Amino acid sequence: PMALVDLLKAVGLFHGLTDDQLQRLIAISQEEVYDEGQIIFRQNAEGDKLYFIGEGQVEIRIRKRPEAPERSQVFLGRGQIFGEMALLDLGKRSATVKCSRDHTVLHSISREAFTALCNSDTAIGYVIMRNLACLLYTSDAADDLLCVDLGGRRTLKKKNTKKKKSYTTHRHTH
Repeated sequence: PMALVDLLKAVGLFHGLTDDQLQRLIAISQEEVYDEGQIIFRQNAEGDKLYFIGEGQVEIRIRKRPEAPERSQVFLGRGQIFGEMALLDLGKRSATVKCSRDHTVLHSISREAFTALCNSDTAIGYVIMRNLACLLYTSDAADDLLCVDLGGRRTLKKKNTKKKKSYTTHRHTH
C-alpha cells in the first residue's frame, strides 16, 4: 500500500531507501493487530522482530530493577518503530511494550526475513545498518557529518546528565 511507503519514508531507520526498496520491506512484513492491554513483548524476552506502527498506539514500560515497579516511559503512535535492535540480535528486550489502543495495527519484520532480504539486496542492508549505527552512536560531533538527519532521532545528542537516563522515543528499544 502506498500510504505505508510514505509512513516508512519518514522513519529515520529507513532514511535513504528508494520506494522500491521500501516496498520490498513491506513485502516481508507481517500485519499484527492488538487491542488495548495486550502485551506485544516483555522486557528481557528474546527479541527477533522489529515493529512499525501503522495505526494506533503502544506504551513502552520499563522495570529498572527486578524488584522495582514497572513504569510507563513513553507512548508511540502511527509512523513510529520499536524493537529495531532485534535486527542486530543485540541481547534481550530492554522494555515491555503494551498496546494502549484497540485495533492497533503493527507491521513486524523478523530478523530472519530481514537477513534474507539483505542477502538478496545488499544495498537495503547497507543503508539500514548505516542508519542503525547512526542512531546508536549519537554522541559526538562527528555524527553531524555521518548522520545528516535521521528523522529527528538525534535530539539525544546533548550529553545527558550522568545517571538520569530518561527513556524517550529517542532511546532504543531492543
